Amino acid sequence: MEKLDIVYSYDMEEETLTLTSSKVELESQVIVHISMWALLPYNIRIWGSTFLFDHHSDHHSKLVHFENISLAPEWTAISPGKHHVFTLFFTGIPKSCTMFDLREVADGPGCFEFKNIIRNKTDVYHLESHA
Repeated sequence: MEKLDIVYSYDMEEETLTLTSSKVELESQVIVHISMWALLPYNIRIWGSTFLFDHHSDHHSKLVHFENISLAPEWTAISPGKHHVFTLFFTGIPKSCTMFDLREVADGPGCFEFKNIIRNKTDVYHLESHA
């Protein structure tokens, strides 16, 4: 009988893809870019109590990071006639989610609210608002 040499192979690329896919699943996030147009001098800020609310479950995604906007109680000034873009990062939404709302939950007028956002494959959204 012939002796067989058994060679164990390890596919590093496949293992990396598997680990990366798992990591992405665990670290999924939703990115929302918001463009603000101001006709008059205007101040904006974001409250930490801003969430994405899934229409078909009780899930809400938390705001985890923001760029180019102040966190309440600080303010970011927008000059008249200027365009200002800021970005919000949220924890992931369930795979079953097809539509959600972005709502700033805070006392007083002027809270951000964008309703009926249709889910896309990238979970990156571009919204527009006028002040």
